[in-house]
Amino acid sequence: MKPKTLLTLLCVLGVGIAIGVAGQYYYSTLAPAASAASSDGHGHLHGEGGSAQVTVWSERFEIFLEHPLIAVNEPTEFVTHVTDLVTLEPRRQGPVTFILRYGSQTPIEHVDPKPARDGIYIPALTFSKAGDWNVSLKIPLAGRDYVVGLGPVKVYASQAQIDHAPAAAEIEGMSFLKEQQWKIPSKTEPVRMRQTAGGPSVAVPESAIVDEGADKVAFVQLAGETFEERVLELGTRADGFVQVLSGLSEGDRVVTRGVQAVAEAQHQAGSHQLESSDQVISLAQDDVERYAIEVGTAGPGQVDVHVSLPGQIVINTDRVAHIMPNAAGVVRHVLKNVGDTVKAGEVIAWLESAELGKAKVDYLSKWAELSCCSIDLTRAQRIHDSTIGLLERLKSSPSLETIRAVSGEALDANHTMLISSYAELVLAGSAYEREKSLFEKKISSEKDYLAAENELKKADAKYAATSDSIAFDVKRNLMQAQRDLQVRQIGLKGAERNLYVLGLIAKDIKDIEFFAQGQKPAGHEEACDDQNCEECAAKGAAQMAAELSTQDEKLAWYPLRAPFDATVIEKHITLGEKLSDESSAFTIADLTTVWVDLSVFQKDLPLVKQGQPVTVSVGPADGKVTGKISYVGPIVGERTRTALARVVLANSTGVFRPGLFVTAKVAIDSVEADVIVPKDAVQTLDGKKCVFIKDEHGFEPSFVNLGQSNTGFVQVTSGLDPGQQYVIKGAFELKAKIVTSTLDSHAGHGH
Repeated sequence: MKPKTLLTLLCVLGVGIAIGVAGQYYYSTLAPAASAASSDGHGHLHGEGGSAQVTVWSERFEIFLEHPLIAVNEPTEFVTHVTDLVTLEPRRQGPVTFILRYGSQTPIEHVDPKPARDGIYIPALTFSKAGDWNVSLKIPLAGRDYVVGLGPVKVYASQAQIDHAPAAAEIEGMSFLKEQQWKIPSKTEPVRMRQTAGGPSVAVPESAIVDEGADKVAFVQLAGETFEERVLELGTRADGFVQVLSGLSEGDRVVTRGVQAVAEAQHQAGSHQLESSDQVISLAQDDVERYAIEVGTAGPGQVDVHVSLPGQIVINTDRVAHIMPNAAGVVRHVLKNVGDTVKAGEVIAWLESAELGKAKVDYLSKWAELSCCSIDLTRAQRIHDSTIGLLERLKSSPSLETIRAVSGEALDANHTMLISSYAELVLAGSAYEREKSLFEKKISSEKDYLAAENELKKADAKYAATSDSIAFDVKRNLMQAQRDLQVRQIGLKGAERNLYVLGLIAKDIKDIEFFAQGQKPAGHEEACDDQNCEECAAKGAAQMAAELSTQDEKLAWYPLRAPFDATVIEKHITLGEKLSDESSAFTIADLTTVWVDLSVFQKDLPLVKQGQPVTVSVGPADGKVTGKISYVGPIVGERTRTALARVVLANSTGVFRPGLFVTAKVAIDSVEADVIVPKDAVQTLDGKKCVFIKDEHGFEPSFVNLGQSNTGFVQVTSGLDPGQQYVIKGAFELKAKIVTSTLDSHAGHGH
C-alpha cells in the first residue's frame, strides 16, 4: 500500500526497524535518506539530512529517540520518548541515565532528572572523541534498574564531515505520534508462530484485525511513530487467534490494542494542518548563541545530483590467467606461492613429463638425422659437381695424363668407370688410327683395319652410354639427397612445433640443441681455461660428469611460465603431485588495474550511462577515488533486479583489494537553481518540508517545495525567495524548541 502521514510535525527521516521479544531487545538505526527530493502525494518530501532516529523494544520499555548528526565536543540534544510496555503509558517522573561508552574507556554517565514533558526526555549529550560510541539508557523502576541498549552512535570529527556524511535509504510509513499512542493507549506485539490445524503458522490476536470494506487489514509498527497498513489473507480462527496466510511475517510488531483508533487516525490523515503563523519562535540572543543558530541569505547555486550505488571491487578478468600444464607430468620444483609477484616468461614451477621427454627425444633424433642428411647432401653435391666438371673436360678429348691429374677430387665409383671407359675410347682411337695408316700403306690387311674400326665404334658407344648414365646417376643422387634433407627439415620442424605446443620456448629448444652437441646451454658462463685457477682446479672429471648427468636427467623437465606480469592469487600444486593436462596449477592476476562492479537498481537505470564520472568511496583508510563508467550491462538480474555498471580503476599501489565493498556516487545531472540551502536547514512540520525564516518577530517556519538534492544541498523551488534570511544551522534545535513548547497537543511535537 501507499504510505500515509498523520499528525506529524517532524517526519521520519530514517527509521529504526526492530523486533522485540520478552527479555530481549533489538535496535536498528538508519541515517537520513540520500535520494533526490521527491513527493509521495501526502506532503512527505524525502531527501532531508542531518538527523537520525533509533527505536528499541526491550522487555519492559520502548525507547524512541531522535537526534541530529553529532560532532565531537558539541552538545547534542537527544529527544527521547520512554514508553512503559506494561502500563502503555509514558514515563511521567523520575530520572534516567544515559551511559556513553567508547571502546574500553571508562563509561560517561549523564543523568536527566525528569522528563521535559510526559514521556519525553531531552538531554544535551557531549561526546569527547570522534568514532563509534555505544549508548545505553538506565531506567530505575520499582527498585530495579532496567538498562536498554540504544546501539552504536556515530560521532563525526567536524561539521564538515557531517556535511559529507553518507546517507542511507529512507523507510516511509504513516506517522502516529507517541502522544496519540499514549492517549489511546495502543499496544504492539511481535507476530509469532502458533500451532494450527494445518501445522505451525503465523497467527495474531483477533483484536489486531480491522475490516476495511472487503479487506482485512492490520497495522505494523515499523518504528516508534511509524506504522504501515497491511492487507491480510486470513485462514482459520481458534482460541482468539487468526491464522495469517499472507501479509505478515514472524517478528512483525502488529498493533493489538487501540487498533481501531490507529485505523481512524489513518482515515483522517492530513486533516490536521499546522498553521505556520502560529509557530513564530522568539529567542533571546543568549538562546541564539546557546543553540548555535546561524542565519544566512537565500541565494542561487549549483546542485550536482548523484545516484548512490553499492558495489564491490573485483579482479579484472581480462588480466587473469589459469596456468595449466600442456602435458601431464609430476611436479619436481615449485618456485612461487600465493601473493608472490611474477614477471612475464618467468618459470614458476617445473614438471617432469614423459610426453615431453619423448617429444624432446624425437626432436633430438630428427635433429641428428638432419645433421647426417646435411652431410650426405654436401657429399652428393660435391660428387655431382666433380662429375659434371669431369664430363665437361672430357668433351675436349684431353689426354689420359691430363685426366689422371683430377683423380684426387671428390669422386665415387663412377669416376673409375668413366675414366676406364674414356681410356678404352682413347686406346681404341689410337689403334684405329694406327691400323688405318698401315692399311693405307698396304702394310696391314683390310681385316685388321675393319677390326680396329669396329673396336673404336664399340668403345665410343660404351663411353657415350657410360657418361650419360653417370651424369643421370649423379643428378638423381643429388636430387634424392636434397629431397631427404627437405623431408628431415619438415620432420624436425614438426617435432619443434610439438615442443612449442607443449609449452617450450625458443630458448628451451636452443638449449636442447646445445645439450645434443655436448655444449653448455645458451647464456651459460663459459668455464675458465686458466690452468693456474684454483677454483677450476677443484673441478674434476667427476664433477663435470655429474653436470652432464644432471642435464640428462632433466631432459624431460617441463617449465610452467607466467604469461604476463602478475600476482599469484591461487596455488593448486605441491611437490611430487601428478598433474594432468587439465589441472589448474596456478591462477595469476594482474592487479595493477581492478574493476568496480556496481549494482544499478531498476529505478536508476535510465540515469546511469557509460562515460559518467564516478566517485568511489573505498573506506576511511583509502578515502575516495574517481573514475568513469566504462560499461553498463544490458541485462537486469532475475534475482537481484539490478544491472551491472563497471568502473576500471588503476591499482598500482595495490590498496584496492578485490572483495572490498564500496559505495559509488554517479554524477547524473547538474542543476542551476535560484535557491539552494543546506539539507540541515530543511525540517518537516506536519508532514511538510519547511525552513525557518528570520524576521522581526523571530524564527518562523516556511513550508517549501524541494527539487534536486545531493548529500549537502537541496534545491528550493518555492517557499523561500532569493535574499530572504533563513536558518542555516540550528534548525533542528528550533524543532526541539517546538517539542518542549506550550503549544497544543498536536503542535507540541513533531518528527
